[in-house]
Amino acid sequence: MKNLLPILVLDIFLAGFMPANCPAGDLNGVPLVINEFMASNNNSAQDPQGQYDDWIEIYNYSTDSFDIAGMYLTDNLSVPTKWRIYSDSRGATIIPAGGYLLIWADNDTADAGLHANFKLSALGEEIGLFDVDGSALVDGVVFLDQTTDISYGRYPDANGVWRSISEPTPGAENAGGYLGLVADAEFSHRHGFYTTPFSVTIATETEDAEIYYTLDGSEPYNTTGVGRHPGGIVYTNPIPITKTTHLRVKAIKPGFKPSNIETQSYIFLEPDVRDFSSNLPIAIIDTYGKSVGQTTETQTLTFAGFIDTATRGRIRITNPPDFIGRAGLNVRGKSSASFAKKQYHLETLDEYDGDKDVSILGFPAESD
Repeated sequence: MKNLLPILVLDIFLAGFMPANCPAGDLNGVPLVINEFMASNNNSAQDPQGQYDDWIEIYNYSTDSFDIAGMYLTDNLSVPTKWRIYSDSRGATIIPAGGYLLIWADNDTADAGLHANFKLSALGEEIGLFDVDGSALVDGVVFLDQTTDISYGRYPDANGVWRSISEPTPGAENAGGYLGLVADAEFSHRHGFYTTPFSVTIATETEDAEIYYTLDGSEPYNTTGVGRHPGGIVYTNPIPITKTTHLRVKAIKPGFKPSNIETQSYIFLEPDVRDFSSNLPIAIIDTYGKSVGQTTETQTLTFAGFIDTATRGRIRITNPPDFIGRAGLNVRGKSSASFAKKQYHLETLDEYDGDKDVSILGFPAESD
């Protein structure tokens, strides 16, 4: 449970060091808490427009109804007035006693319903609910990495204990939750460029957890939506790596939140390029044998590695990479797409194929 500690401590601090059985809003005279949220919604709950967007649930734990209009919601605690909860006909803002209000964090403010002007990051960030004066904090939480289609909420409602919830309950009482978290997998060999075969061992600190893996870049264990089933091989012995391999791993334990997916890409260089060197940066892209997509909507999943010359002068292809990871690749341009020498667009991706900002070759992280 060590990953939960920063969230629990911060939540108590933001609430004013209240007793453990005192809901977060009591000391401010506002009986509201951020009760549950989802930062990566792929197949869980749809907004009024039929889209699977991030959402935040506000719970009124008092015995009277409460109008939340005029209060503020933000994903940056240092900017408390980022989005004002409006009171017009686009969305009901009165929360009944013991009731819930769902706000979509999708930046679709023109849509019907309550839609905030920001989105949540599955890599972790902040959520804050501020009073109508724009400065008094009613409730706030800072969270770490989130898993697709698994919400994070208080259990029981309005309590100070947060849990990952495998069966999300937007607009309803939180039920159950995970008993704990499975620690991420650790590897004997890190991703990179190799010239000789080896065997990789995998382990997790969580006792009795089972490790699943794939060698083709596919997801090792599907725990989203309705198709929750193993998709990989159960790890029992060291895995021999004799050629270019994209190893993806996930650790599972019944009743616990699965580990994050971890990817290690081992690139075996052909003998005729092992001695290659250059005074320019080197980029290596592996498309897993697939053709390159023609648009950003049909990007091809790839592995990408970059070796920069910034501090080395002349570099060899066997030097440690400055970046190595998953990426989407597509042909760039319209009329130029038919040229023999094409332009390409590369977008770095996280383990769940979402956009990941990475600084490559000295360029700003958002320019990847």
